[in-house]
Amino acid sequence: DVMFEAIDRAFQQGLRFQFVTMGSGIEQLETVAADLEERYPHAYRAVLSFKGAEKYKTYAAADFAMMPSRYEPCGLVQMEGMRF
Repeated sequence: DVMFEAIDRAFQQGLRFQFVTMGSGIEQLETVAADLEERYPHAYRAVLSFKGAEKYKTYAAADFAMMPSRYEPCGLVQMEGMRF
């Protein structure tokens, strides 16, 4: 929730960047992610289901990975991201 608000605010202020969120879980947040993708189609992408090669290509192309979880401070996703 806080992450999506910050992304939206940054786009509204005219910052130029591309952002991809990957994953699924809380339906309300998935809706927020889909709305951001609708409003910023050239700068934001919501990948609500991801597997294998797509996930690893995204890790490899990313400049950084942000883990917005309030419950898991460190885990498998971070280790996979470091590999690519």
